[in-house]
Amino acid sequence: AVTAGGAAPPTFAELCAQLGATEADLRPLFANAVEDGLLLELAPGFFWTPEAIARCREQLAVRFRESPSLRLTEIRELWGITRKHAVPLAEAFDRLGYTIREGETRRAGEGLVGTEPRTRS
Repeated sequence: AVTAGGAAPPTFAELCAQLGATEADLRPLFANAVEDGLLLELAPGFFWTPEAIARCREQLAVRFRESPSLRLTEIRELWGITRKHAVPLAEAFDRLGYTIREGETRRAGEGLVGTEPRTRS
């Protein structure tokens, strides 16, 4: 389900509900997946695959070549996701140095190209 979700996978709580499992049941599985590099928890309860993050990074890199700054709405539309996922993902990109937030816009950060995604600190 996380892989199929691309840039907008189900949240951890949504997955638990879909599977009829408790968070306590699934947390160890997700922790192992993060440890093994299969998933990235870039915001509490939000897990993405490294491939989904790489696609989002590439899309941003291409768009920033066309426009030096983007509003969250433009990034959300580029990624084809709702605000629910766009906000935590954009904030994670800020922390990772992929983007730099300047008021209501973001510009490319030094980490946008040439680095692999990391888990949240």
